[in-house]
Amino acid sequence: MFLMLRLCSFIILVHFFTYINCKADLIRKSNNTFSYPNKPQLFDYHSADLLPGISFTKPICIRATNANGGELFIAEQEGRVWRVTNLSSQPKKTLFLDLSTRVHSKQESGFIGFELHPQFEKNGYFYAFYTFLTSIGGNEGLHDRLSQFQFNGKVGAMADIKTEKAMFTQFDQHYDHNAGDLHFGPDGYLYISLGDEGGSYDQYNNSQRIDRDYFGGILRIDVNQQKNNLPPNGHIGLHGNYLVPRDNPYVGTTSFAGLPINPKKIRTEFWAVGLRNPWRMAFDPKSGKLYTGDTGDHVREEINIIKRGGNYGYPIFEGTPEGPKYNASAKRNDYIFPEAEYGRAHGNDIAGLHFYRGNQPEELDGHIIFSDYWSGWIGAVDFNHSRDSQRPIRWLFWDDNISSLGEHPITGEILLADHREGLIKKLISGRNPQEQPLPLKLSETGLFLDLARMEMHEGIIPYKVTNPLWSDGAHKQRWFTIADNKSKIHFNAYKPWIFPNESTWIKHFELDIFEDGLVKRKRLETRIIYKTKSFWYGTTYRWNDQQTDAILVNPEGSSEEYTILKNGELTKLTYNYPSRRECFSCHNSQ
Repeated sequence: MFLMLRLCSFIILVHFFTYINCKADLIRKSNNTFSYPNKPQLFDYHSADLLPGISFTKPICIRATNANGGELFIAEQEGRVWRVTNLSSQPKKTLFLDLSTRVHSKQESGFIGFELHPQFEKNGYFYAFYTFLTSIGGNEGLHDRLSQFQFNGKVGAMADIKTEKAMFTQFDQHYDHNAGDLHFGPDGYLYISLGDEGGSYDQYNNSQRIDRDYFGGILRIDVNQQKNNLPPNGHIGLHGNYLVPRDNPYVGTTSFAGLPINPKKIRTEFWAVGLRNPWRMAFDPKSGKLYTGDTGDHVREEINIIKRGGNYGYPIFEGTPEGPKYNASAKRNDYIFPEAEYGRAHGNDIAGLHFYRGNQPEELDGHIIFSDYWSGWIGAVDFNHSRDSQRPIRWLFWDDNISSLGEHPITGEILLADHREGLIKKLISGRNPQEQPLPLKLSETGLFLDLARMEMHEGIIPYKVTNPLWSDGAHKQRWFTIADNKSKIHFNAYKPWIFPNESTWIKHFELDIFEDGLVKRKRLETRIIYKTKSFWYGTTYRWNDQQTDAILVNPEGSSEEYTILKNGELTKLTYNYPSRRECFSCHNSQ
């Protein structure tokens, strides 16, 4: 891992190797040979605005149909839904639904779920999940509501909010963890994701309950009210207007988690339980399987395959680790664990999630594409083949505050809702042509006057640290340079130091390896950390076998195996060259 300049500034002690005995030579000198891009091509994917000239306010949901030249429905957190038609020619944005005077939006709450009925073009039905202020059963304040609406007009007209038929309204004690995603499954039933009511550590004790309210799991209901299905059990906020599929897993059950339970109090709508905040979910169009992300507490972000009657363990477990309410008597076999997960080194808020079947781009067919809202990383998980272990995550590129994902109804492109910028973007395979390419060889960077002797150009200063990080026994050299010789590093004893733009830090690694019967010191890599106006980024160059130059490592990093002498014995060492995501995450953490 790179030296954490922003977080560990207290360990840096600058030491001028060459000039310590000559006061005149301590005069600061500028460097004009090194050049690195301020808008670099860091990744093999990027995003671009899908609808130039059209923007939204806090978009949180994307739905699409093939009607009217291809159209999108974009829901905003504050309570509006916009309809964008004529996608194949000249896109046009019109207001479809306006609940902004009713919706109460604060933190994660607001208008958070929207879905069209599979027969929307014929019956005009659509569904919304939102929060608002009301009073029911003596509970006054924030409430969650699931409702059906009907659109009866022509394209370009607004839906009449008087057509609303509420299904349930429940008191919610917190503005976070509302979830609220809506999807129709291949079985024709409506699936609803629900958070644990907010706070930390399942403080309202919802995620392992099926006999109280609608929190901490996935519901499955019949909005078409087919003949053989069942009415829901009574609830203080129940309005009806739906039935419960008779094959739901908790219909007729008399126990839960090994304890007896009153069948009349069971929320038979539950399809799965034990989730914290499944903000977005998606069906695989090919297999019909349901997947969801689940935002973790302090340990893990999850991607789960949702199974009938599945219990996903929260708060007893959080992902695979023990959770905030772990019980030593808990049996892992009673719970379902994630298909993929990641910890705080990679992000802390899995948000958008989409199961992609298509060829735009083809290499992501059969993958779940997801966003981490706060860290900004867009990731992919391959589901093309079965696995007995967890699936690896491939990090594609960085674009922060992506709240939701979708798919273009005409082109099949993957779409991203940018909550902060208010844009709908498309994912593009390939490097961004608006950005500048990186030098492919270390010799092309302008750092070295003599690469063979590791001699730097003027103005690039060697330094040491008082407490160097251990890197598998590697030998390291360090330099830094600031292009503008009038700029200064601003010291703070209690906070991260402030560095001028175009500050550059170079770190070179060599390792004693066993090769051809001898121990040889070999140049492995030279890393560069560079500060733009907006962020730090890092790259690494791997030295070639001839030890004459180093080649830029690809965005995903790489690794190779060496034989080294350790404690008098030969042993294998897997040496990792960091990915650009690792460098970016580490050096832009707060």
